[in-house]
Amino acid sequence: MNIENYVEVASIAASAVGILASIFTVLKTKKQLSIKTQDSFYQVIQSARNELDILGITLSQILRNENILSGVKHKISQGIKVRVILASEKSVQQWGESLGLASERIEAIVLNHKESIQRLLESGVEVRLIDHIGPVTFVLSDNFLVNKPNSFSNDLESGSVIVTSKPSMVAEYRNMFHSLWASSYGL
Repeated sequence: MNIENYVEVASIAASAVGILASIFTVLKTKKQLSIKTQDSFYQVIQSARNELDILGITLSQILRNENILSGVKHKISQGIKVRVILASEKSVQQWGESLGLASERIEAIVLNHKESIQRLLESGVEVRLIDHIGPVTFVLSDNFLVNKPNSFSNDLESGSVIVTSKPSMVAEYRNMFHSLWASSYGL
């Protein structure tokens, strides 16, 4: 057997290990998916010891949950830095239009969005806006991440979430948040 064959066998073995690790991660995550989405957000907020970063199109559904809002306020009272990036009002309106929502529904979403921003600011959260944001909501504490992909519905009771403490994933989202923070603008 020559060196190319050994390299090929090693490459196949490494791929197999990667696939098995992915399957294990999915199975482990599926166990965690039985928790309600709002509970997942709350648990990650509670885990924050130094910083708490949140990203979302609009957080009106999340902020209606008093446990989550009080958890954020509690972290601020402990001196923990809480930062939130939200879609701009124009972006929220465009998002609603892209979904084909009625204009009255879009107006209600924009109004709730403005109220969410106000509630966050009154709580002492540093809020920044961004004009283009994907359909994702995530909460990132020091070592934990809860990610709600495809959060068009912004419904806390439906859809799937990913909760992880995997360092590489937490670091990836932290880098994404820092990059978006740098390109966002304050109020």
